[in-house]
Amino acid sequence: MRISGGFAQKKLNRDRNIPSPESCQSRETLFSHGLDFDGWINRLGPASIRLSPLILAIILVVTGLRTYQLIHQTTGGDDLLLSDIPKSIMLLHGRDPYSVQPWSAPYPLLLFVVVASIIQVTSSSLVQSSAAIAVVDQNVRVAGIFASALVSIIIFLSLRFRVGGGIRALVPASLFVTLPAISITPLYWFHSDIFGYPILALSLFLLTRRHYFAGTNMLAAAAIYKVHPILTLPLVLVWLARRHGLKETLPVVITSTTVVSLGLILPFMVPGYTQAMVSFNLANTGTGTNTFSILNLLYGILPSLGFKIATTIADGVWIASTAVLFVIILRIVWRHADSMDPIQCVLLGLTVWLIPLKMLFTPYMVWAFIPIFMLGKFRQAIFLAGILQAADTLAYWSYFPIYSPILALGSVYGFFITSLVYLMLSVLTLRMALKFRNTETLARPISVPQLSPLAY
Repeated sequence: MRISGGFAQKKLNRDRNIPSPESCQSRETLFSHGLDFDGWINRLGPASIRLSPLILAIILVVTGLRTYQLIHQTTGGDDLLLSDIPKSIMLLHGRDPYSVQPWSAPYPLLLFVVVASIIQVTSSSLVQSSAAIAVVDQNVRVAGIFASALVSIIIFLSLRFRVGGGIRALVPASLFVTLPAISITPLYWFHSDIFGYPILALSLFLLTRRHYFAGTNMLAAAAIYKVHPILTLPLVLVWLARRHGLKETLPVVITSTTVVSLGLILPFMVPGYTQAMVSFNLANTGTGTNTFSILNLLYGILPSLGFKIATTIADGVWIASTAVLFVIILRIVWRHADSMDPIQCVLLGLTVWLIPLKMLFTPYMVWAFIPIFMLGKFRQAIFLAGILQAADTLAYWSYFPIYSPILALGSVYGFFITSLVYLMLSVLTLRMALKFRNTETLARPISVPQLSPLAY
């Protein structure tokens, strides 16, 4: 009996346990309903590209009004009321903001200049009255709403150039103003980092548009506003030197180094600056229940077991681990500069800084989410944003165990568990940046023209 070719092939496949094309297609269809993000994004078509600016504008207005209501029902916390505002007002009055106790002024001078400028614009008639500090507090935090909206817009514009707009640009930009860990936490427990986010976002936008001179100097400005992006600058400079040669990069090196010197080194001449910026930050360690650094292992876990860890040892572990990580990443950037872009360099620098950081809070992690959203990796960005929100929720429960379903989160062990979640987030972020290099840009090296006056 003769068997047709198609039937014979199917029988042979069954005998060899080889799935038929029909079964493979059905399985792909089955799994695509749950996993094919690209498919449903593409099906939205040009309509999402046309409507995405309007949708983002509506989201910014709605979230802005919601946050505005929250601001008028709360205060910004001790950092704002006892440190940032009083020291900025001192600066407006021509007094040295570092002439007070170091704990209340452990920030670079540019931060106080920016906050003082905001106070001058929004509350100039109130700075003479100590009773009006609550109003100043609200005005500063309202300015923070506009800062967050500006970052969201910059992310959106950057992604429109990188991935073509639509949902892929709208979702990351919207997450920056809708995710509570990013949009509410920095304003509820106020951190002036929020005014540094637009500086970093603008620097990344300029770098992706190949305006390297302006972008790198803006990145230096972000580093002198708050020290967290400090390690990103040498990585970007190495990337530029490897891509374009030291001679072409030298003007950028000189100007960005000058910016950092003026913002972080020159103020050492100001009385009290050294004690606030160096001595206090070295002496300031966690108690095991006041930060979410992985060094809670030294601050809380080991002391609870009877092993007292000296501050100098904790500082040594922090500095050594940061240095080792930085050298490893610097070598990676040096060797693979041709297959990387500046956003990856910035993300790697921020992650290296954050992983072993002595004192870690959610607003510090938000610095890393600006390049995460700008990378254009849609699914990875959403996944990491979910982990950030989970970590921030655990942090809230740890600080206020009375509202937590797990009362043990308020202990040193609860804080350490939360610290592990933050560590996992940082490690996954690092992996994302390196994996992006290996799977995307390595296969399609980014073509960047030679530096020229127009690129500046």
